[in-house]
Amino acid sequence: MAVGICSTIIPVDRTGNSERKPALTPQDEEATDFYFGMNPEVASPPQDQLDLKRDTERALFAIKKLYITQVSSDPPKFALDPKFRPYYVQLIDLARLGLRGPNALPEIAQRALENLAAELIDTEGGAVKNGHLAKLAQIGLLLAAPCLILYVLACLAPDYPRLMPLLVKLSIDPRQFGCFMMLWIGCFTGVTLSYGSRTTKMTLEDLIITDADYLYPLTRHLFAGTLTMILGLLLGFGVVEIKLAGISSRQVLEDPAVAFLIGALCGISELLLPGTVYRKAGEVLGLKASTPSG
Repeated sequence: MAVGICSTIIPVDRTGNSERKPALTPQDEEATDFYFGMNPEVASPPQDQLDLKRDTERALFAIKKLYITQVSSDPPKFALDPKFRPYYVQLIDLARLGLRGPNALPEIAQRALENLAAELIDTEGGAVKNGHLAKLAQIGLLLAAPCLILYVLACLAPDYPRLMPLLVKLSIDPRQFGCFMMLWIGCFTGVTLSYGSRTTKMTLEDLIITDADYLYPLTRHLFAGTLTMILGLLLGFGVVEIKLAGISSRQVLEDPAVAFLIGALCGISELLLPGTVYRKAGEVLGLKASTPSG
């Protein structure tokens, strides 16, 4: 047992007012946050209690993110999911157990917090993952649709004499253009598959931050697609060469199936793609540059 680093842990509303009269109880509808009153008698806070306080605050942030929805901004109004209150009460109880009083039990509280986090992941993990995967797939389909239309038009262009002179003036080769469209489509497919394959075991952080680089689904698709197009140009012009069994990477501008395959592989490897393009760009320009951090 140890002296708790907090002299008081009380529920407060979203304004953080700790001097409200009468004081809130954990069961009150307005109680959505904690106030930690630090114990001045503890000169050197134990690391296990500091870790417990941090983890408790992070878990509180997670349940607020999951179960509190802002329904209007002027005036600000919020809707609480009924699931919020039981988790909130459990959190403040275990925080008091591990951080308050002369006989604090941080180790037991930490284990209780781990059980609560595991329960939260089991309850909400499937919905969060499938929801984000569906959003990625939906945006990928919306972006792929015009690419598919342009691919079809590129394939039909040689049969339309009035269209070919225009493409020639624009220095556009219909076959290469069609391959680039398939490259984009493949990338959008790969990005969606990438998230589904890399989040096989979810953490509490994954419930509130679906991607560590904080890119929105639309931004992620466009970012990965642009890098894939740059890499496709390097492959098509022979600046970079990749051997896939009997397939040459130079076929990316000749064979739509190869273009789709390379695009999909780039999309699946989206997290490694920025560093790869960065290094290749440095090699092409003769620059010695380290891989960017992050």
